[in-house]
Amino acid sequence: MGDAPITADVPGVEESREKGNSRGASQPQHFSVAAADGQFRRDLLIAAVALVGIAAHIVLRFGFRSEILTQNLPLYFVLVFGGVPLVYKLIQKSLAREFGSDLLAGISIVASALMGQYLVGESSY
Repeated sequence: MGDAPITADVPGVEESREKGNSRGASQPQHFSVAAADGQFRRDLLIAAVALVGIAAHIVLRFGFRSEILTQNLPLYFVLVFGGVPLVYKLIQKSLAREFGSDLLAGISIVASALMGQYLVGESSY
């Protein structure tokens, strides 16, 4: 056995030995940690608001036995706060022909809102 790396025999696998670049050629050049961190924080905020909205709905429905409109107010808020930005991003991705599993979540949110099943749409986040 020589000192040649094992991956040298595998087609399509190359080592990057240019100018001391140890990260490899497959790393994206445009990746920004700050942008990813901002997206994560936004998603975390939407998830937290959805959780609080669902909890408020359950308390208003079973704890206080409020009227239907009062029970659904937290769900309406979460639908607007979390659903509208998600559907907007999905429209942008669809126009760019980028389809993913998040498209199914967007479809379920829109369908549940049209059918008046707001609690179902809130759990899609």
